[in-house]
Amino acid sequence: MAPSSHISSIVEHEAYNRIVAARVGRRFPIVRDMLGEGSLNLTSVRLLASHLTDENHGKLLVGACGKSKREVEELIARLFPQPDVPCSVRKLPAAKLIETPPPPIPSGAPAISRPATEPIGIQAVPSPGVARALEPMSAVPAPTARHSLARPLAPGRYEIRFTASAGTCEKLRRTQDLLRHRIPNGGVAEIIDRALTVLLEELARKKFAATDRPRASRARAGH
Repeated sequence: MAPSSHISSIVEHEAYNRIVAARVGRRFPIVRDMLGEGSLNLTSVRLLASHLTDENHGKLLVGACGKSKREVEELIARLFPQPDVPCSVRKLPAAKLIETPPPPIPSGAPAISRPATEPIGIQAVPSPGVARALEPMSAVPAPTARHSLARPLAPGRYEIRFTASAGTCEKLRRTQDLLRHRIPNGGVAEIIDRALTVLLEELARKKFAATDRPRASRARAGH
């Protein structure tokens, strides 16, 4: 992601958090007080918004006080567990620019030659965050979710998503084929767990071997 796109995304989500907090604050005025005193942050309010009711809002808001985003997600997963998500591997679409032809030349105007290397005009499309800010409050949808690497679904259960290269995807498919006798359904979660276990064991052996060598060298030097 380009730096400008990353900054735009941050601003967009910050604006959305404020909109959600304003709505929740109108329904539960205590939210405004907690935001004002700093015991609750905008991200926590946005995460809790869909779960707050007249009966539970006090307990949930107090439980989220002073907690990080990850801790609030863990709290929600514990109180409102979700089922496991199905495994999915899909190809991401290529990014496209919106191109527009140059404006028409008025009749009778002298023709202007353009160099062959002159870029085609790119249509200026307002940022989704700016466009939403101009819409009525009731029509403001949520921005594209930015999931962290691991999102808690329920106690001890996480949704993990990442973008991989074509080579990594091919390695996964080959591993599924080779492990079909042990993992008939080709479960990606179990394959990744096995791969990480082997990797951690290998890294631990290399680390201990590296730390043991200097000690052995010093012992031989002393003799």
